[in-house]
Amino acid sequence: MKILLRKIEGANVALFQSEKDSTPELLPTRYDLFKYRGGVAWGYKGSGAQNLSYAIAARFLEYNVNSDIDAAAQTLLNNLVSKLNGDLKHDISFELISKTLNESVFDGAEPLYNETSVQSSQVEDMKHFLLKMAKELNLDEGHTFPIRLLMTKMTRMNPKEKEAIEPAFDSLVIDGIFEKRDDSYFLTENGKNTIY
Repeated sequence: MKILLRKIEGANVALFQSEKDSTPELLPTRYDLFKYRGGVAWGYKGSGAQNLSYAIAARFLEYNVNSDIDAAAQTLLNNLVSKLNGDLKHDISFELISKTLNESVFDGAEPLYNETSVQSSQVEDMKHFLLKMAKELNLDEGHTFPIRLLMTKMTRMNPKEKEAIEPAFDSLVIDGIFEKRDDSYFLTENGKNTIY
């Protein structure tokens, strides 16, 4: 499950994709939760970004009756939506949304999405692996991470390690280590300073 943020003819669009090969559908904004008639945006904390945060929170927590949508939307705004590059498209996995939300948002309930059951320790291990690989390859600021080389290394990984790759990259984007553009990951200045 993913939220897809796209720019179409200069307009920001948020889509929801329930399965990997399913057709994405428009992510509805929630005027009932956030009184704003405009569109969605990311990369700052204004009304458009708040609108997107409420839409994501409402979709993510729609079956969790004990959840606090306002708190979830605020957490997503501060820790995810506002930190994305507003000029780029983004794919936000439900694993990343789950990681971003504070456990208190769920009031002790299980997160809605736990399809892959990737443990946070596995994601952290994969982040270290990816950073080590970037250092060994002497990646510099602006260089793209070699996904083809990673795919060859994946042949020696177990299923849980493979499942941790996407959440690990998502986390590294949020941490400002990589920037995602057109399904490629580019090392940032912060990333260069982190690995060297």
